[in-house]
Amino acid sequence: MSLIYPDLIHPADAIRMAIEHEKQSQAFYEKAAQMAEDPGARKMFKELVRQEIEHQRILEEELDRGIYKDN
Repeated sequence: MSLIYPDLIHPADAIRMAIEHEKQSQAFYEKAAQMAEDPGARKMFKELVRQEIEHQRILEEELDRGIYKDN
């Protein structure tokens, strides 16, 4: 937490929150793909799942690099 701006969260926590959001988005789009009757819509939702997985991977790599260590 920042002493100058106490309402700001630590960057590592922000990344963790973003990872959780990506996981929730994946689940949402997976469910939407299952429910979609139109093949084009199903394809679009599956592509969105793929993109969310990639976003999660990128965020996890950033967190694993360790430059955002908790203080």
